[in-house]
Amino acid sequence: MVSPAHSDANAVRRVGLLAALVEGDTRTAYGLARDALDDGVAFDAIVEQLLAPVHAELGRRWARGELTVADEHAASAAAAEVLTLLAGALEPGDGPAVVVMCPDGEHHALGAHAVAAHLRLEGARATFLGASLPAVDLADYVEYHDVDAVVLSASMASSLPAAADVIAVAHAHGIPVVVGGRAFDVDERRARTIGADAHAVTLRDVSDTIERWQHARPEIVQPDEATSDETSSERRALRANQHAIVDAALRGAEVGGDAAARLAPEVVRIVDVLDAALLVDDADLVVTHVAWLRERSLVAGDDDRLVDRLLDALAGACGPELGRTRTLCETARDAR
Repeated sequence: MVSPAHSDANAVRRVGLLAALVEGDTRTAYGLARDALDDGVAFDAIVEQLLAPVHAELGRRWARGELTVADEHAASAAAAEVLTLLAGALEPGDGPAVVVMCPDGEHHALGAHAVAAHLRLEGARATFLGASLPAVDLADYVEYHDVDAVVLSASMASSLPAAADVIAVAHAHGIPVVVGGRAFDVDERRARTIGADAHAVTLRDVSDTIERWQHARPEIVQPDEATSDETSSERRALRANQHAIVDAALRGAEVGGDAAARLAPEVVRIVDVLDAALLVDDADLVVTHVAWLRERSLVAGDDDRLVDRLLDALAGACGPELGRTRTLCETARDAR
């Protein structure tokens, strides 16, 4: 439990951290975090009560158009460096060898940085392999290194298929995987559906899971039956026709020229989220992503019906083999 004094001090520190990170000022941000540590605030609390809320606010400001992409990247890099500095003075531990990573396409790595730093503080030999690491690169790594567990962090719904690929690679080498991050929500259903051996919400969940596995290594689980042959077939068709579907959606929504070039990556991301929703059988992934897109569209000054036109065009571009995909588009369009 956080004392009232610490709570008040943390509120002040959050204001200072936000200002420092917006400026990319690592020195000031680290000083504030170090002061909290010296004041008796636990590392987990620094991450979850200081850095995480500040990072979320940075994301909201970017979504509202108050920060550029470069601003957000600079702030994230500064936050990651703060975490590295906080844990950097530690001697290497002799605990379990743990790989921490983000799946291919996932560039939000602050959570993974925090996990790696926390595990080092707990004595683990934690290696952070970085953001957006393809599953094949993990396969190369574990061929030459002893690894007791993999920790996989994903914030974006579109990262779930790549996360499933990472889990399959780890399992092929007999390595259990614990997952966490916003993409997995707060319960373990999505995690279990793609075959993860454990789901973590907090940093302590991660270290407790790793410690438990040292005493009783888990039996490698298989993905839930929700990933049926029919679903796999539709996902393959969606990926095989992705470019044609994206082009048809832009034409159907009457988007061309510079606007098409700007929006094409967003439509590709919608298709990626549709793929993830099929994988875990969860329409909420698409509904939530579309709600965020509507907000972004208004900030960018677009027609407030643009997202709906794109969803209609996407649904229209889905052939008979993409029936569930079409339904997901229609559900997200109608969820206002």
